[in-house]
Amino acid sequence: MTDLSALFKNPKVHVIKKYMADILQDKYPKNEEFIERLAMLLVTDKDSESFGKLIGNVFQRGYEKSVEDHRKELSKHGITVTIKPETNR
Repeated sequence: MTDLSALFKNPKVHVIKKYMADILQDKYPKNEEFIERLAMLLVTDKDSESFGKLIGNVFQRGYEKSVEDHRKELSKHGITVTIKPETNR
């Protein structure tokens, strides 16, 4: 658990922990201690923004790899897969 003096020094810790808890859900508790230590290092707005972008890139790359892996497996069975991006954004 975060001690209160640390939160006063870096109020972003709580925001980052919440962000990660929302993403990880039931996997958050076993990672909380590390996330807390990591969040303590993100002291500037740029640090927090860069961290958010990093997490987004990890998610995107994981999605792309999953799609590519499934595409390869399905092509072995003669099925062609095409993923089209949303156009109403």
